[in-house]
Amino acid sequence: MSEASEVWGKGTYERLAARLAPVQDELVGLLQIAAGERVLDLATGTGEVAVRAARSGGVVTGIEHIAKSGARMNGGFMVLRQEIFSYMNDGEELVEEPFRRLIGAGRLMVYPHDGYWACMDTFKEKQDLEDLFGRGIAPWAVWNHQHEIKK
Repeated sequence: MSEASEVWGKGTYERLAARLAPVQDELVGLLQIAAGERVLDLATGTGEVAVRAARSGGVVTGIEHIAKSGARMNGGFMVLRQEIFSYMNDGEELVEEPFRRLIGAGRLMVYPHDGYWACMDTFKEKQDLEDLFGRGIAPWAVWNHQHEIKK
């Protein structure tokens, strides 16, 4: 299990439940799950999406906790060459159509980061990270860790 999986696997999802509930409701609504439709909830956290799917008539066939899922996410950090503009048309978002073209051309690469990652886009996320730091849990502070450089 990667360090990231271990850290996120110990997440206090219950603290986020109230913030996530409207998003979970919207997600299940957008899925328009039909009565009896089979649902698999991957990277489940608390399993609240699976609960909502079952309430809407779906049959939940399984859930898998995020720490065991092997799922990766885009952290939103990108390094791009100037040629990205030749893959973009007027009015397009960066990630949708241009990335599909880059994939088709074999020009999109990813770096699988297994270290700690968390966003700090909101004041609440800043507070959560400060709370961890205050409790002596700061896995992002790699300068405080002894790392062997492998060549």
